[in-house]
Amino acid sequence: MIKNPKILAILIAVFPLIIGSCKENIMTPEFSPFGVLTNSQGCKTFTSNSNLKAAFHSSSEECVEYVYDGERLLTLKHINAGFNCCPGEIGADISITGNIISLEEWEKEQGCFCRCLYDLDYKILELKPGEYIIKIRGPYVDDEIEIKEIRFKVRLFDPCSGTFCVDRTHYPWGGNE
Repeated sequence: MIKNPKILAILIAVFPLIIGSCKENIMTPEFSPFGVLTNSQGCKTFTSNSNLKAAFHSSSEECVEYVYDGERLLTLKHINAGFNCCPGEIGADISITGNIISLEEWEKEQGCFCRCLYDLDYKILELKPGEYIIKIRGPYVDDEIEIKEIRFKVRLFDPCSGTFCVDRTHYPWGGNE
């Protein structure tokens, strides 16, 4: 038994702090947003059948379809991305810095003397609601002949979806229909 009243008073004062500090942290951990390329499909062919063409984007446009779940998942589909016909591996360096989501697409090799169009699927995970700029730069972006990177702004606060397209007239876009 403690006979010194000062020590007893200190222990009584400190005891709730010791017990309180032993509680498990029940807060949800914060994660940084990150992106992954989940799928690529191509070389695409375009038919002259008008029923089939209506279901797809024209070969003379490059598009990005996006779907946001309103919480943390942004799904992107890059439609009619230009790559070599024999690219080996297709990949992307994905970065999220502040409110800018950048996708720098690449191909491992240029194995053939031709180019064609591909569709690429991405998931951006742990993305908080907000306003973002999405930039996509493919391997054949060339400002000199006006093949510029895709760049657009989205407001991702609630569940939403949309499409952004740019017209393309240089090879491999256009004339394949």
